[in-house]
Amino acid sequence: MTQPIDELLATLEAAERSAPDPDAATAERVWQDIETRLRDGPPPPPLDDGPLFSAPPKGGGFGVLKVVGGLALLAAVGLGASASLGRPDAPAPTLEAPTPARLVAPLAEVEAEPEPELGAPPVPPDSPTPEPPEQAAEPEPQPAPTEPAATPKSKGKSKAKPAPAEPKTLADELALMQAINAALKANDPGETLDRVREHERDFPEGQFVEERRAAKARALCRRGKTQAGRKEAARFEARWPGSIHLASIRDDCGLE
Repeated sequence: MTQPIDELLATLEAAERSAPDPDAATAERVWQDIETRLRDGPPPPPLDDGPLFSAPPKGGGFGVLKVVGGLALLAAVGLGASASLGRPDAPAPTLEAPTPARLVAPLAEVEAEPEPELGAPPVPPDSPTPEPPEQAAEPEPQPAPTEPAATPKSKGKSKAKPAPAEPKTLADELALMQAINAALKANDPGETLDRVREHERDFPEGQFVEERRAAKARALCRRGKTQAGRKEAARFEARWPGSIHLASIRDDCGLE
């Protein structure tokens, strides 16, 4: 009879525990072998003889399964043991992305030369630029002689206009007539005529025109201007034929 799987596994586990720990070199070698198998994978099955899969022999199928299971268990235990051995941490390989090569061809730096400016032709640096001949300064046009402005001739001393006289009143006329009569009574024909002319100027159509004309005729005759006085007397009588002053006029002028 075959041994049960549980007992087989227990036996293998006990053997694993009782086995002495491998040294560091052995553990490193086992770990490298495991990494190689995990990276490369299992080798392909041989294809030279027989079919790809062959039927297991009769009566031995269960024994083969036990062997395979035991190997798998041993591999698992070996992996755990190798992990527990404290394998020195190897630096994990870092995969760097390939940097694309810069396909930039080095360019020769060519300094662009400044283009010559268009316009006047270039002048050699050594030859001095000819200066344009100085033009003779044109004489500034002199202003035409201006005739002196005619100064207005002074017309002599301008007479100051007298201030306009205030309007005369009846009282002023009466006062002037009193002055005429006073001069006439004083036998002053010259003063009488001056006052008569003043009355003619200030009161040409006053209230005492009749008295003024009578005094004028009398004063002319008294002053010796008899002919002028008599003419004035005739005009007076023609205008005022019934005047009370006719007798005095006739007496001074010698008229009947």
